[in-house]
Amino acid sequence: TAATNAAARGASREIPSPADAAAGSPRRLAPSNSTPTDLSNQTLPQQMTSLQTQIQTLLQSAETNLIEAQTLKLRAGEATVQAKMHGAWPVENVAARRGVALSSIKGLVGDLSNNNNAG
Repeated sequence: TAATNAAARGASREIPSPADAAAGSPRRLAPSNSTPTDLSNQTLPQQMTSLQTQIQTLLQSAETNLIEAQTLKLRAGEATVQAKMHGAWPVENVAARRGVALSSIKGLVGDLSNNNNAG
């Protein structure tokens, strides 16, 4: 029946996929009052109110996702700087001690090595 199918869909939303569970990124559960409803049984003002509530929920979710994406981008940038610092600089230093020119690594490190020498 339709009620059984709707209940099954609702239950599947509460269990994260194996990929989500492995990544440690829990899915955001929709509030219980925003479950999909059959709008054909509602009056037009009720439908509008229901849709506005759903839009607000989506907007809040999008804003939260944007903040998380910006945070992730910042962390990725920091990780890149750390990888360059801890990976390229030691290689460059060993090469310099042995008299080997590594122009490709100097290009990767670029301004970072100049900033380190100044500080």
